[in-house]
Amino acid sequence: ALPILNLGIFTFYDLPGRLFQKLIADRKFLATFYTLPSSSTLLGDIALSKLKVNWRDSGSYSDLRIVDFACGTGTLLSAAYRGILRRYDNNGLDSSSIHASMLAESVYAADIMPAATEMAASQLAGFHPHVPLVRTLVHTVPYGELKEETGRGISIGSLDFLTESHVESIFGAGSAAIPLKVGESIDKEMRAPDDYFDLVIMNPPFTRPTNHKVTDVPVPSFAGFSSSVAQQRAMSQKLKQIYQKLPNRVGHGNAGLASNFCDLAHRKLKTGGVLALVLPITALSGESWHKFRRLLQQEYKDVTIVTIASRKSSERSFSADTNMAECLIVAERCTEGTKERGDWRFVCLYGRPKSIPEGAAIAELVKQSENAANGLLKLGKVDIGHHFCGNFDDTGMASIGSLDLALFFKRALTEKKIKVRSSISIDLPLVNLKELGLRGPIDRDVGVLNLATKGHRGPFAISRSSREVSMYPCLWWHNTAQERQILVATDSIGTVISGREDLAAKIWQTSSRLHLSLDFNTNSASITACITAQPALGGRAWPSFQCTDSRWEPVLALWCNSFLGLMLIWWHGSKQHSGRSINTVSKLPTLPVLDVRSLSDKQLAKCEDFFMSYMNAELLPASQAYRDDVRKEIDNFVFSELLQAPDSLIEEFQIIRELWCHEPIVAP
Repeated sequence: ALPILNLGIFTFYDLPGRLFQKLIADRKFLATFYTLPSSSTLLGDIALSKLKVNWRDSGSYSDLRIVDFACGTGTLLSAAYRGILRRYDNNGLDSSSIHASMLAESVYAADIMPAATEMAASQLAGFHPHVPLVRTLVHTVPYGELKEETGRGISIGSLDFLTESHVESIFGAGSAAIPLKVGESIDKEMRAPDDYFDLVIMNPPFTRPTNHKVTDVPVPSFAGFSSSVAQQRAMSQKLKQIYQKLPNRVGHGNAGLASNFCDLAHRKLKTGGVLALVLPITALSGESWHKFRRLLQQEYKDVTIVTIASRKSSERSFSADTNMAECLIVAERCTEGTKERGDWRFVCLYGRPKSIPEGAAIAELVKQSENAANGLLKLGKVDIGHHFCGNFDDTGMASIGSLDLALFFKRALTEKKIKVRSSISIDLPLVNLKELGLRGPIDRDVGVLNLATKGHRGPFAISRSSREVSMYPCLWWHNTAQERQILVATDSIGTVISGREDLAAKIWQTSSRLHLSLDFNTNSASITACITAQPALGGRAWPSFQCTDSRWEPVLALWCNSFLGLMLIWWHGSKQHSGRSINTVSKLPTLPVLDVRSLSDKQLAKCEDFFMSYMNAELLPASQAYRDDVRKEIDNFVFSELLQAPDSLIEEFQIIRELWCHEPIVAP
């Protein structure tokens, strides 16, 4: 069967959708990505399994309402609809008998591209092509300024539904309805009231309102269809005005339009309904996505999160060619008065499903695992992934390919215990970094590299320099070849911009010897924190951190470069691309670190001595830590002197090093 499957005969119908996505001229601004049919089936079937519907009751199908507000060519919505028809057929009935009524009353779709909505309507109609249709509910919603077509002013596509229950459609192929007879009226309006839909399923656009790579485009998130600068700004302003009226919103500019579509999905989903989304994996750990995760925690239950562990970032996506890691999130919106939210179910696959049948089979395995303990997922005799129970605080464990390693992290962070193989365990006193001092400013508040840059706000002009003595030394860049030791030399200097002397004095007060890495590349970087010989300003790669007690600086530098500290920094960051963990200055305060306040004066003195002995010792790149003798010496000191661990546990810890270093998203 495998050779036949590999010929591609089961996915050749996939070609039109893939080609369409490739040919979109404005794709970099629209950020439309084609959800693979196998991935769509996986998401759709997981979502349908959570719906509180009696599938054996033929009358319950007509009451369903499902929608995709960013339908594209309709792959996701078609997968969900296919699952519904399959359940009807499994009752010994003929789904063609409900096909016309379902498309006329139950299955809603919207997009801003007429050609895409035509393909979506065709896909939906194609399940029973011989059945004549009264209409479909596939709509092309207005985008930009379209007074001639709609009589409306500025429009922002489906996001208009954030404050409206009805939006006029643009007339176009597949945009509103398929009439039975010549002259029959066509529905030119899409109706989407709040709290209306049983299932909202989407792969929303990932565009962000700012993009430093496209500096000549003011608002990239609204630059599609060659929108003028005035239209871009008008659409952006309309979204801001909508959000001023929107209560309990989760949308965030740094998260991009995908977070705005999450607000839309939540508003339109009825209590007891199911939310099913394809999102960038930053939604699980990014600071700008924090409110979305909190919404899931407070308003939803039975949350299932599916990710992929793979060495290639492109293989960690559920879409055709995002080249970045994605996640599937499925959850049931709680009814009023529901107190018990239950555990979150984390599913990590070792590869994305290769076909529609495999996607359906994996969805069934996920359903079966809901009431099971942590364990492996097996398709036949083959391990295809694992699952474990967690909660709001465990999203950093997503995409970890080793179940044992994921459970080690969970134990360390939730129970604050270190335990490996034996019954021996020790306490792990962790605290958020913000409890130990103040983080420095973001680089834009410190200085600018090019004074010609518009709108720069920092008081310093930054230039590269290896000068040993300077008035305002900076640690600005990453240079991994020169960052093999914990003690690092500064690489830049700041020159005060005329007229900003007072601000320069204020920013200099944030200088520090201790600096933490934001962009941690596990395959090339050796250190995650460093010490400079003298206080220095933090930069884009190395923001500063001022400890409440300066004696803590070498302790935290040692901790962050011990294997435990290194892993926690990696866990805390966003792992959108394999081999990288990215933190932000605003997220650093919540980094879990050793609570150095509990250390005695004697322990602090030992740390200072140990640091002086090892500050110039060369470390291997992080992914080679399992065979790094210097790193092991640091680990031994941290375990024995700071955590008071027995020798047997220190020896057992070697397997944790090896598990992490061989993780698909860590190893080169």
